[in-house]
Amino acid sequence: MFDFSDDEWMFLMVAIIAGAIGAWRWYSTALRRSPFMSDSKPQVLLIFAPLASLAILFLVLQSLADPVYVAGHLDYTLLFMAGGAFWIFGASETFGVMGVSAGADAMRGRNPAAAIAVSGGIAGVALAYAGSNIGNGPTIWTTLVPAFTAATTLLVLWFFLEGIGGEWEAITLDKDIAAGIRLAAFLISAGSILGRAMAGDWIDWDQTFLDFVKFGWPAALLVPAMIWMNSRFAPTPDTLRPGLFRCGVMPALVMLGLAAFYVVSLGMPVVAPAGAPLR
Repeated sequence: MFDFSDDEWMFLMVAIIAGAIGAWRWYSTALRRSPFMSDSKPQVLLIFAPLASLAILFLVLQSLADPVYVAGHLDYTLLFMAGGAFWIFGASETFGVMGVSAGADAMRGRNPAAAIAVSGGIAGVALAYAGSNIGNGPTIWTTLVPAFTAATTLLVLWFFLEGIGGEWEAITLDKDIAAGIRLAAFLISAGSILGRAMAGDWIDWDQTFLDFVKFGWPAALLVPAMIWMNSRFAPTPDTLRPGLFRCGVMPALVMLGLAAFYVVSLGMPVVAPAGAPLR
């Protein structure tokens, strides 16, 4: 146990320190006021979103990760859990670039629409990271490089969405909860697709990235779909608060349902049992 190589020890230390700093920054802001106050519903969501995401990651590591070194092994489980905290809190620092800040809008601003969108971003990044942990690989880098690629692709898709036809203003200025729900569903759906595209045993780098494009391209289709929905359901002078169910919940359920159908249709990723050769 804990017979790490030098680069594994280095990553573990960096991930623990960066993850701890990220968690402290996150929760010191989220818990600045009591979560039981009447205007603190967004705060409750932000408190539990990282915890739920890390719980999902733990379940993936214990059931679908490398059966030789990770699943059921404390040392590598700790390493990749620390990496998961590093991933989600680090990614949350970039959300402001897309127009929805975790700190200024969701936490200090007590904006429920922003809190929903940011929570969706946390979940989407966690799903991209968790999917990349599924399967066998010879080194930690055959997990971390795919995880970085999947999470970065998710953030790039979000960046393009906001640049072309996103609704960050509807979320941050109008506090349109329906827009926040749609964006959260987009990020969760795209994150699950990209994570599944990186799942499975590592064979070589060419195959890794070919499979990522082959299985992950439908995530890009969500961008024009979101642009259309944002245009169709945007607040107007006559309708400052679009219908929550029709403009938020229903589009979100459709996106999540289609993403789930696609991921399930791909079947289980190929994960060779302990002792079996990789194919």
